[in-house]
Amino acid sequence: MTVRALWLLVAVNALVLALLGVCSALTGPFERAARQAVYGAEVKVAVHSDVQEVVLTGGGASGQPLSLFLDGRLRVSGNDDCRYHEALVHPAMAGPHRRVLVLGGGDGLAVREVLRYPDVASVTVVEEDAAVLRLARADRDLVALNGAAYRDPRVRVVTADAFDWLRSSRGQEAGPYDVVVSDLPDPGVTPSAKLYSQEFYGLVTRSLAPGGRLAIHGGDLSARPHTFWTVDATVRSVGLATEPYRVMAPPARDTRRQDWGLLLASRSPAPLRLPEARPALRTLTPHRLRRLAWAAERGRQPSPPPSTLMHPRYGEP
Repeated sequence: MTVRALWLLVAVNALVLALLGVCSALTGPFERAARQAVYGAEVKVAVHSDVQEVVLTGGGASGQPLSLFLDGRLRVSGNDDCRYHEALVHPAMAGPHRRVLVLGGGDGLAVREVLRYPDVASVTVVEEDAAVLRLARADRDLVALNGAAYRDPRVRVVTADAFDWLRSSRGQEAGPYDVVVSDLPDPGVTPSAKLYSQEFYGLVTRSLAPGGRLAIHGGDLSARPHTFWTVDATVRSVGLATEPYRVMAPPARDTRRQDWGLLLASRSPAPLRLPEARPALRTLTPHRLRRLAWAAERGRQPSPPPSTLMHPRYGEP
């Protein structure tokens, strides 16, 4: 190699290194700008965990409600979290509820509602994403929203995939539970399909005590009704009776998630009701719960085939 060629090679390498340095320096501002375009200007926490991107916005002195996004999807809105979590949890508490299992729900908000019953003896939370759990324990605004649920000595946390844990010997030996709350990501998200499969609900059913009840978040009923009714059919395929109901958030306050489809399931048909001895609720009354059930039944679709690990049905028209 000639001296001239050698110097040319050195110059090219230097140019490449300089470009890499510039790109590295611009990555931070670019990511911040991209997040602000998606989430607004009040991004307070943004982390990439081993599972997903976790973003917290608002809260504190921002004057905006605290919101939790997982992979760009709104998971918690401080404006309307009670509307969703009260409806998800309290109908399932109408009966024995000393031992409760929460699948997902690492933000601690479903746990908050469970702990409002003083006769609950233990709550086991199975959450895959350790980053969400850290935020729920350490972020001041999220701790305030979840009522410091993870400081309650009745709560035990397992960091694991819900399907794998239920299938493991540890998961099988941990039951049975009077109440299981499935507060998992939307079934329309591909990695979550197994958590809404026939096999998954078979595992959950094995963990239920006699007379136990299962509460399920089944996705956005307005945007993806076929998905919700597939969840319903899949739960019924393992021998559980279901009671569907829906909760709608005011559009002006929450334009990203306006409709939640929920299911209450049990081995034998159980009426959808609230416990007689219940804490004061902000958004849910017996009359309103009956209306939520009527709203879901009004939109019932013909029963689709259940979703299985071999034949996932979510995402089909």
